Formats: sequence, C-alpha cells, structure tokens
Amino acid sequence: GELEGKLESGLTSLEKAGISGEKLRAQSLITPSCGTGSLSIEDAIKAFSLLKDLRNIYVKG
Repeated sequence: GELEGKLESGLTSLEKAGISGEKLRAQSLITPSCGTGSLSIEDAIKAFSLLKDLRNIYVKG
C-alpha cells in the first residue's frame, strides 16, 4: 500500500546513508501522526489498525 511504500522509501534512503536495515528494524518506533486524538473513535481505530498492520510488515522485513 501507499504507507508501506513510503516507509520502504525512507528506509532505503537511511540504508543508503549507511544505517543497517537490521538496526533500523530493531530500534525504530512507528507512531501515528499528530492529531489522532481529535479523530472520531471509528477513525482512530482505523488509524491504529493501519499502524499495526504496517508495523507487522516492517518487523518481518
């Protein structure tokens, strides 16, 4: 998806700068954007669900 692509693009840039992908996966923290607290409950649940899915993809590498 779009979020996965953006994450991969950012990781690729960091790896090209010399940071190991393994280190990135071990030490990164993925969080929602600012403003999540002002969302409806349904939208907040969706945002955190997407975040969880992205994290699971990211950790598996």
